[in-house]
Amino acid sequence: MGNQQVSPNLNSIPNFPDYFVDADGFIYSNKRREPRMLTHSHHFGKSAKPYIRVKIGGGTKLAHRLVVAATLGRPLAPHEFVNHKNADTTDNHPSNLEVVTHAQNVKHAVANKLYCSGAKWREARGLD
Repeated sequence: MGNQQVSPNLNSIPNFPDYFVDADGFIYSNKRREPRMLTHSHHFGKSAKPYIRVKIGGGTKLAHRLVVAATLGRPLAPHEFVNHKNADTTDNHPSNLEVVTHAQNVKHAVANKLYCSGAKWREARGLD
């Protein structure tokens, strides 16, 4: 499946018919005739900063992975990781995202203080 365009500003997401990404990295559904932007929520994982996730295809997915898949025109492999170049984990503009190895992603996260554990993990979530 190629990187189909349904309009000049929306690229289809591989393996998710009726879902699209715009040039700014926002995700849309075309299930109700007109494309509508999906509501997003925050996901922390082991990060000090939240990532954007959306409900799509019966589950939730990390938006940055969907944006890169739409940009590449293919699904990402499990061993492919997506790095936010500017360390802003909510900035899913395609120019801010790059495919990297796990080691490269962890190195970037540590260098930019995105990864946290223990007391810092609890603090980032307002648990302390």
